[in-house]
Amino acid sequence: AINPNTALMDTHEAPPLASKTNILRSIYPEVTVKELEEILVQCGQSLKNSCDEIEKRLKLQQVSSVNKYQSSIVQLYREYEGECHYCRVPGAKSIAYGMNSDQMTVDDFQFLLERGWARCGKWIYLPSNHKVCCPTYTIRLDVANFKPSKSHRRAQNRFDRFLATGNCTPKPSRKNTQTEKPGLELGDEEISFYRDNILAAVRQAFQTLQLSEVTTCTKDLISILPCNKRYHKNFACNILLKLNLPQNVREKVGNELASLLPSSWEAEYESGFINFNRDATFGPPIVGKSKSAPQVRETLPKKITQDISGHTLELTLEDPVFTDEKFE
Repeated sequence: AINPNTALMDTHEAPPLASKTNILRSIYPEVTVKELEEILVQCGQSLKNSCDEIEKRLKLQQVSSVNKYQSSIVQLYREYEGECHYCRVPGAKSIAYGMNSDQMTVDDFQFLLERGWARCGKWIYLPSNHKVCCPTYTIRLDVANFKPSKSHRRAQNRFDRFLATGNCTPKPSRKNTQTEKPGLELGDEEISFYRDNILAAVRQAFQTLQLSEVTTCTKDLISILPCNKRYHKNFACNILLKLNLPQNVREKVGNELASLLPSSWEAEYESGFINFNRDATFGPPIVGKSKSAPQVRETLPKKITQDISGHTLELTLEDPVFTDEKFE
């Protein structure tokens, strides 16, 4: 370190401003060059006076920093009331305690938040929920770990549609736009053909497994339903569920029944249902969407296909309107 008094004694002529700035810079590296030059000019380029001024400013900064992080300054008010801005019912009141905070530490503010206090600018208040018509509760959200749910995404999509088109009506569901499933459009002749084959196969399966004869199984009890798309078949029959067989017996009968049906049906037993394809006599198998390649969801940004030529989004800023609070 360089002593400013020694530096002055060793020189016969007063050093220029730049040299004095370099001397102070070596003593106080935390102070910027611009601030050092301003202090030198203010102190008449006296190194000793400049050092005293710098020391004074550093002490003030240290005291200010300590006060900022170790103390809170508030002005506490008593309980006050005003008009309820939630329900707008005539005579409804909003009651709370409040205080004005000129300075608030992080620990003190955290302490208040954990006990239901809220903040609006420098105004910190605690609603009197036991006295008001519309109690308010503080909900804290960890933004860093927040993951939107399905309902959150739907709300965002509705809001995006409203901004783009002026209409937030949800899109029609797939169930409403879906065409009638195959199997519900079969002719009587084809349905009767499947019922006869399945009824004969059921009776033969019971004989093969040496089970008691099924007297309750009739042709009218057999229903031909559209197959669940996960099994990649055209039709399904739930006759084994209607017979109320024990689960272990139902599985044996189901596997045996699937093997007795025509091989062109490619019948399979799964969870009480016999799933099979259409018989070649009535046409080729009904081919659905391919499941080999997974479908990729469309990612943002989404293209808006609606006609938005007549839609105009207008944003306005209005001054808030407050009622006069009544303090006790």
